[in-house]
Amino acid sequence: MLSEVEYFVSKHKVQYFFFPEDDLFCNKKRFLSFAEELRLRYPKIKYYAQSRAISLNDEILDAAKRSGCVQIGIGFESGSERILNYLKSGFVTVEQSKRAVELCKKHKIKVFGNFIIGAPDEEWSDVELTRRFIFDNKIDDAAVFMLMPFPGTELWNRCLKGGSISEKGNNWEEWYLSSHNFSICNAVDKAKHIQFADTINEHFQYKNGDISIKYELLRRNVRNFLMKRISETIRLLKRQ
Repeated sequence: MLSEVEYFVSKHKVQYFFFPEDDLFCNKKRFLSFAEELRLRYPKIKYYAQSRAISLNDEILDAAKRSGCVQIGIGFESGSERILNYLKSGFVTVEQSKRAVELCKKHKIKVFGNFIIGAPDEEWSDVELTRRFIFDNKIDDAAVFMLMPFPGTELWNRCLKGGSISEKGNNWEEWYLSSHNFSICNAVDKAKHIQFADTINEHFQYKNGDISIKYELLRRNVRNFLMKRISETIRLLKRQ
């Protein structure tokens, strides 16, 4: 990893890196050694890393900050304990997720939260708990995705048995992480899930995006608002 950093710094003058491991900090000894070498060799670079909530502590975050870490992406998945138990089998709790945010803020490292909605028995109250988690804990950036039952996973097998998906007849072009074209949830209408995800994602795109992204989102929202009002006015005129 240090050799790769050296290549991009020396050949391409790169100063910002993304380390896409699911959890850069899971092996504490390895990370602390890596962070120290990174700090000594490349004191000016900044980087984004990914982690599980339970991997973070003061020692790791102190080393991360000193070695140039400016943001950590964490798969919180849900603000509902019930849904979190379904998605992660009790491996992490909502309180542990909150603690991870607090630790990152303590060390002045921004938090990017990843969330999943659309579990088979998710209620709207569970979705609202996720919304509250995002804003009550003042997450710096976030993205919401629909639950995706990839072939070969335990979720895929559950969905096959439950009849929400089939072995054949799938439009595989729609099977990617940001796809909102289908839902395996029985309790919440797909349209409500899509609206929730779009609202949260657009909020953070506008909050953290550059001026071109903000302009495009504003233009789209104004257009949608005007089209809605025009449609409502036309319906009222037809009734008269």
